[in-house]
Amino acid sequence: MFSGVHKLAELRNLAVVTTFVLCAGYLPPPNDLHGSGVRLHEIRTNVIGDLYLPPTSGRVPGLILLGGSDGQPMKERSTLLASNGYAVLNLFYFGHGPLPKQFAEVPLEYLTNAVSWLQAHERVDPTRVGLIGYSRGAEAALLIATFRSDVKAVVAVAPSSVIWPGPGASGYFHSAWSLNGKELPYVPIKFSKGFGTFLKEVRRETQIEHRPLFEDGLKNKQAVELATIPVEKIRGALLLISGKDDRVWPSAPMAEMIVGRLRDRQHTFTFQHVCYENAGHSFGLPGVTPSDNRKASFKMGGTAAGNAEAAVRSWQTTLEFLQLELGPPK
Repeated sequence: MFSGVHKLAELRNLAVVTTFVLCAGYLPPPNDLHGSGVRLHEIRTNVIGDLYLPPTSGRVPGLILLGGSDGQPMKERSTLLASNGYAVLNLFYFGHGPLPKQFAEVPLEYLTNAVSWLQAHERVDPTRVGLIGYSRGAEAALLIATFRSDVKAVVAVAPSSVIWPGPGASGYFHSAWSLNGKELPYVPIKFSKGFGTFLKEVRRETQIEHRPLFEDGLKNKQAVELATIPVEKIRGALLLISGKDDRVWPSAPMAEMIVGRLRDRQHTFTFQHVCYENAGHSFGLPGVTPSDNRKASFKMGGTAAGNAEAAVRSWQTTLEFLQLELGPPK
């Protein structure tokens, strides 16, 4: 399903597709970057994260990569992007050093300052910087782009159209993000599944599914209006990617809300939504066998085949989008 302005078809026969095929066949294992030629630098200054530099020389486009609420580094994904010619800052936003220990009230100033940090790096072309976010990281990427007009491209995977509370020690009672020391408005979450369902989930007699909680939250029209991310302020191209069977939260409907808002406000930059029918919240990477989510504590959604297909197709679409909007990386 495609929505918005679609400009990617012209790149289908270009070399970026060949690059994708080559990279899909080989993915360096975790903590082993030697085979790819990618160099890793730990950044522990006023910015906390890992910087992955490509094996090429000269200035290249820069990407800030934002993971989800588990706070885990995205090593394989960062390496694969860097091997395609990008300088990738896998930015941490909680749980490291001086950052908030839990995912709650993360300062937006920290996130937006990371864009300036990446632009100032000697290997980065400061005019070609983009953001890629996954789940709560997609929420962060969209917010950053509303404040930074110099962000040229945003990829939001399993995105949200609104601000939600942070799931850390706050117990969903504080906004995930803050600005000038004040919490940003958020859509509250009410835990109203019933005691029996709660006990089954605690005992792991059934998988935990969060999507109904977020769907219920979106019915609060007043809160949604206050917490909606003003995506029309983004001054760059936007690619939204979702799985129709996302069981963590309703990313596909929320992506359509974003598209609807952009259309209503006659947004002049490129935007599109790509949704995969049998995919869930997380697709994985091309060339990597998806894990069997039926055995996991949290229900993610999608079939093994559907997620594997979405991993390949979404990765190719992402590379094409980045090449089109940020220019050739090599």
